[in-house]
Amino acid sequence: MPVTSIIIRSGPPSKPKPRAGDRKTDKDGNVFVRHCAVIRSHGRVEGYDCTNGRQRYIWVREGEAYP
Repeated sequence: MPVTSIIIRSGPPSKPKPRAGDRKTDKDGNVFVRHCAVIRSHGRVEGYDCTNGRQRYIWVREGEAYP
């Protein structure tokens, strides 16, 4: 007969990964939206900013222009 094993893991739930479009509100009630950081050269977008293999994000106030 084959041996069946059951593995039970306990611990805190995993933290959700940051994504573009996430929202947060500061203590003054301002809403910020997460955007992907981009690299610009002479005003053109050259690509996304990835450091150490991870994409970088910036928080921009909702309704403001993306830098």
